[in-house]
Amino acid sequence: MKSKRGFIGPIGDDLPSIFPIVAGILIFLLSIAYIQTQLSARNEAISLRKATLELSYIVTERGLMEQTDFIEKCTLAEAYAKKSHIEYALILKRYCGPVNLDNDEAFKIGIRPLGWNAANTEDSICSSDTNLAVTATPNPSVIIIPARDVVTMSFPIAVNCPETSSLRGLGMINVIGWSARGK
Repeated sequence: MKSKRGFIGPIGDDLPSIFPIVAGILIFLLSIAYIQTQLSARNEAISLRKATLELSYIVTERGLMEQTDFIEKCTLAEAYAKKSHIEYALILKRYCGPVNLDNDEAFKIGIRPLGWNAANTEDSICSSDTNLAVTATPNPSVIIIPARDVVTMSFPIAVNCPETSSLRGLGMINVIGWSARGK
């Protein structure tokens, strides 16, 4: 009688080679899922940037911003943001006096820090936040913007100064867009 040494059976001999095949298939499927997640996150970031860019075009299409224009643009921005499923904040900072671009920190960041006061500036804010109304001289710390998925764009714009109707001043408009979560 001839003995079959080492032969366990048809499945027993193939079992050691099945584990690497299953592991390879599992790694392949997990890498496809990871790539899909990364691609989806990138597409969301691109669509948020595109929506914020289109929102900024709506706001800055004229190049001159009066207070009545700002209120009208806020209405248009609200309708566009709802259609695009984004949240937004528009911050218009008017400078009607001399501007020192080297030393004025509030001009660089577009929002005046708490405690900063200058007679020759005026801010206007509108936002998708229902707690905020379109307002002049607001408290910018009440706008709650998430730390992630935020697009901020800043543009110079001509503004009418309230003291004289013929004088134009420099304005900076910040268009901030972020993903609307849970809507």
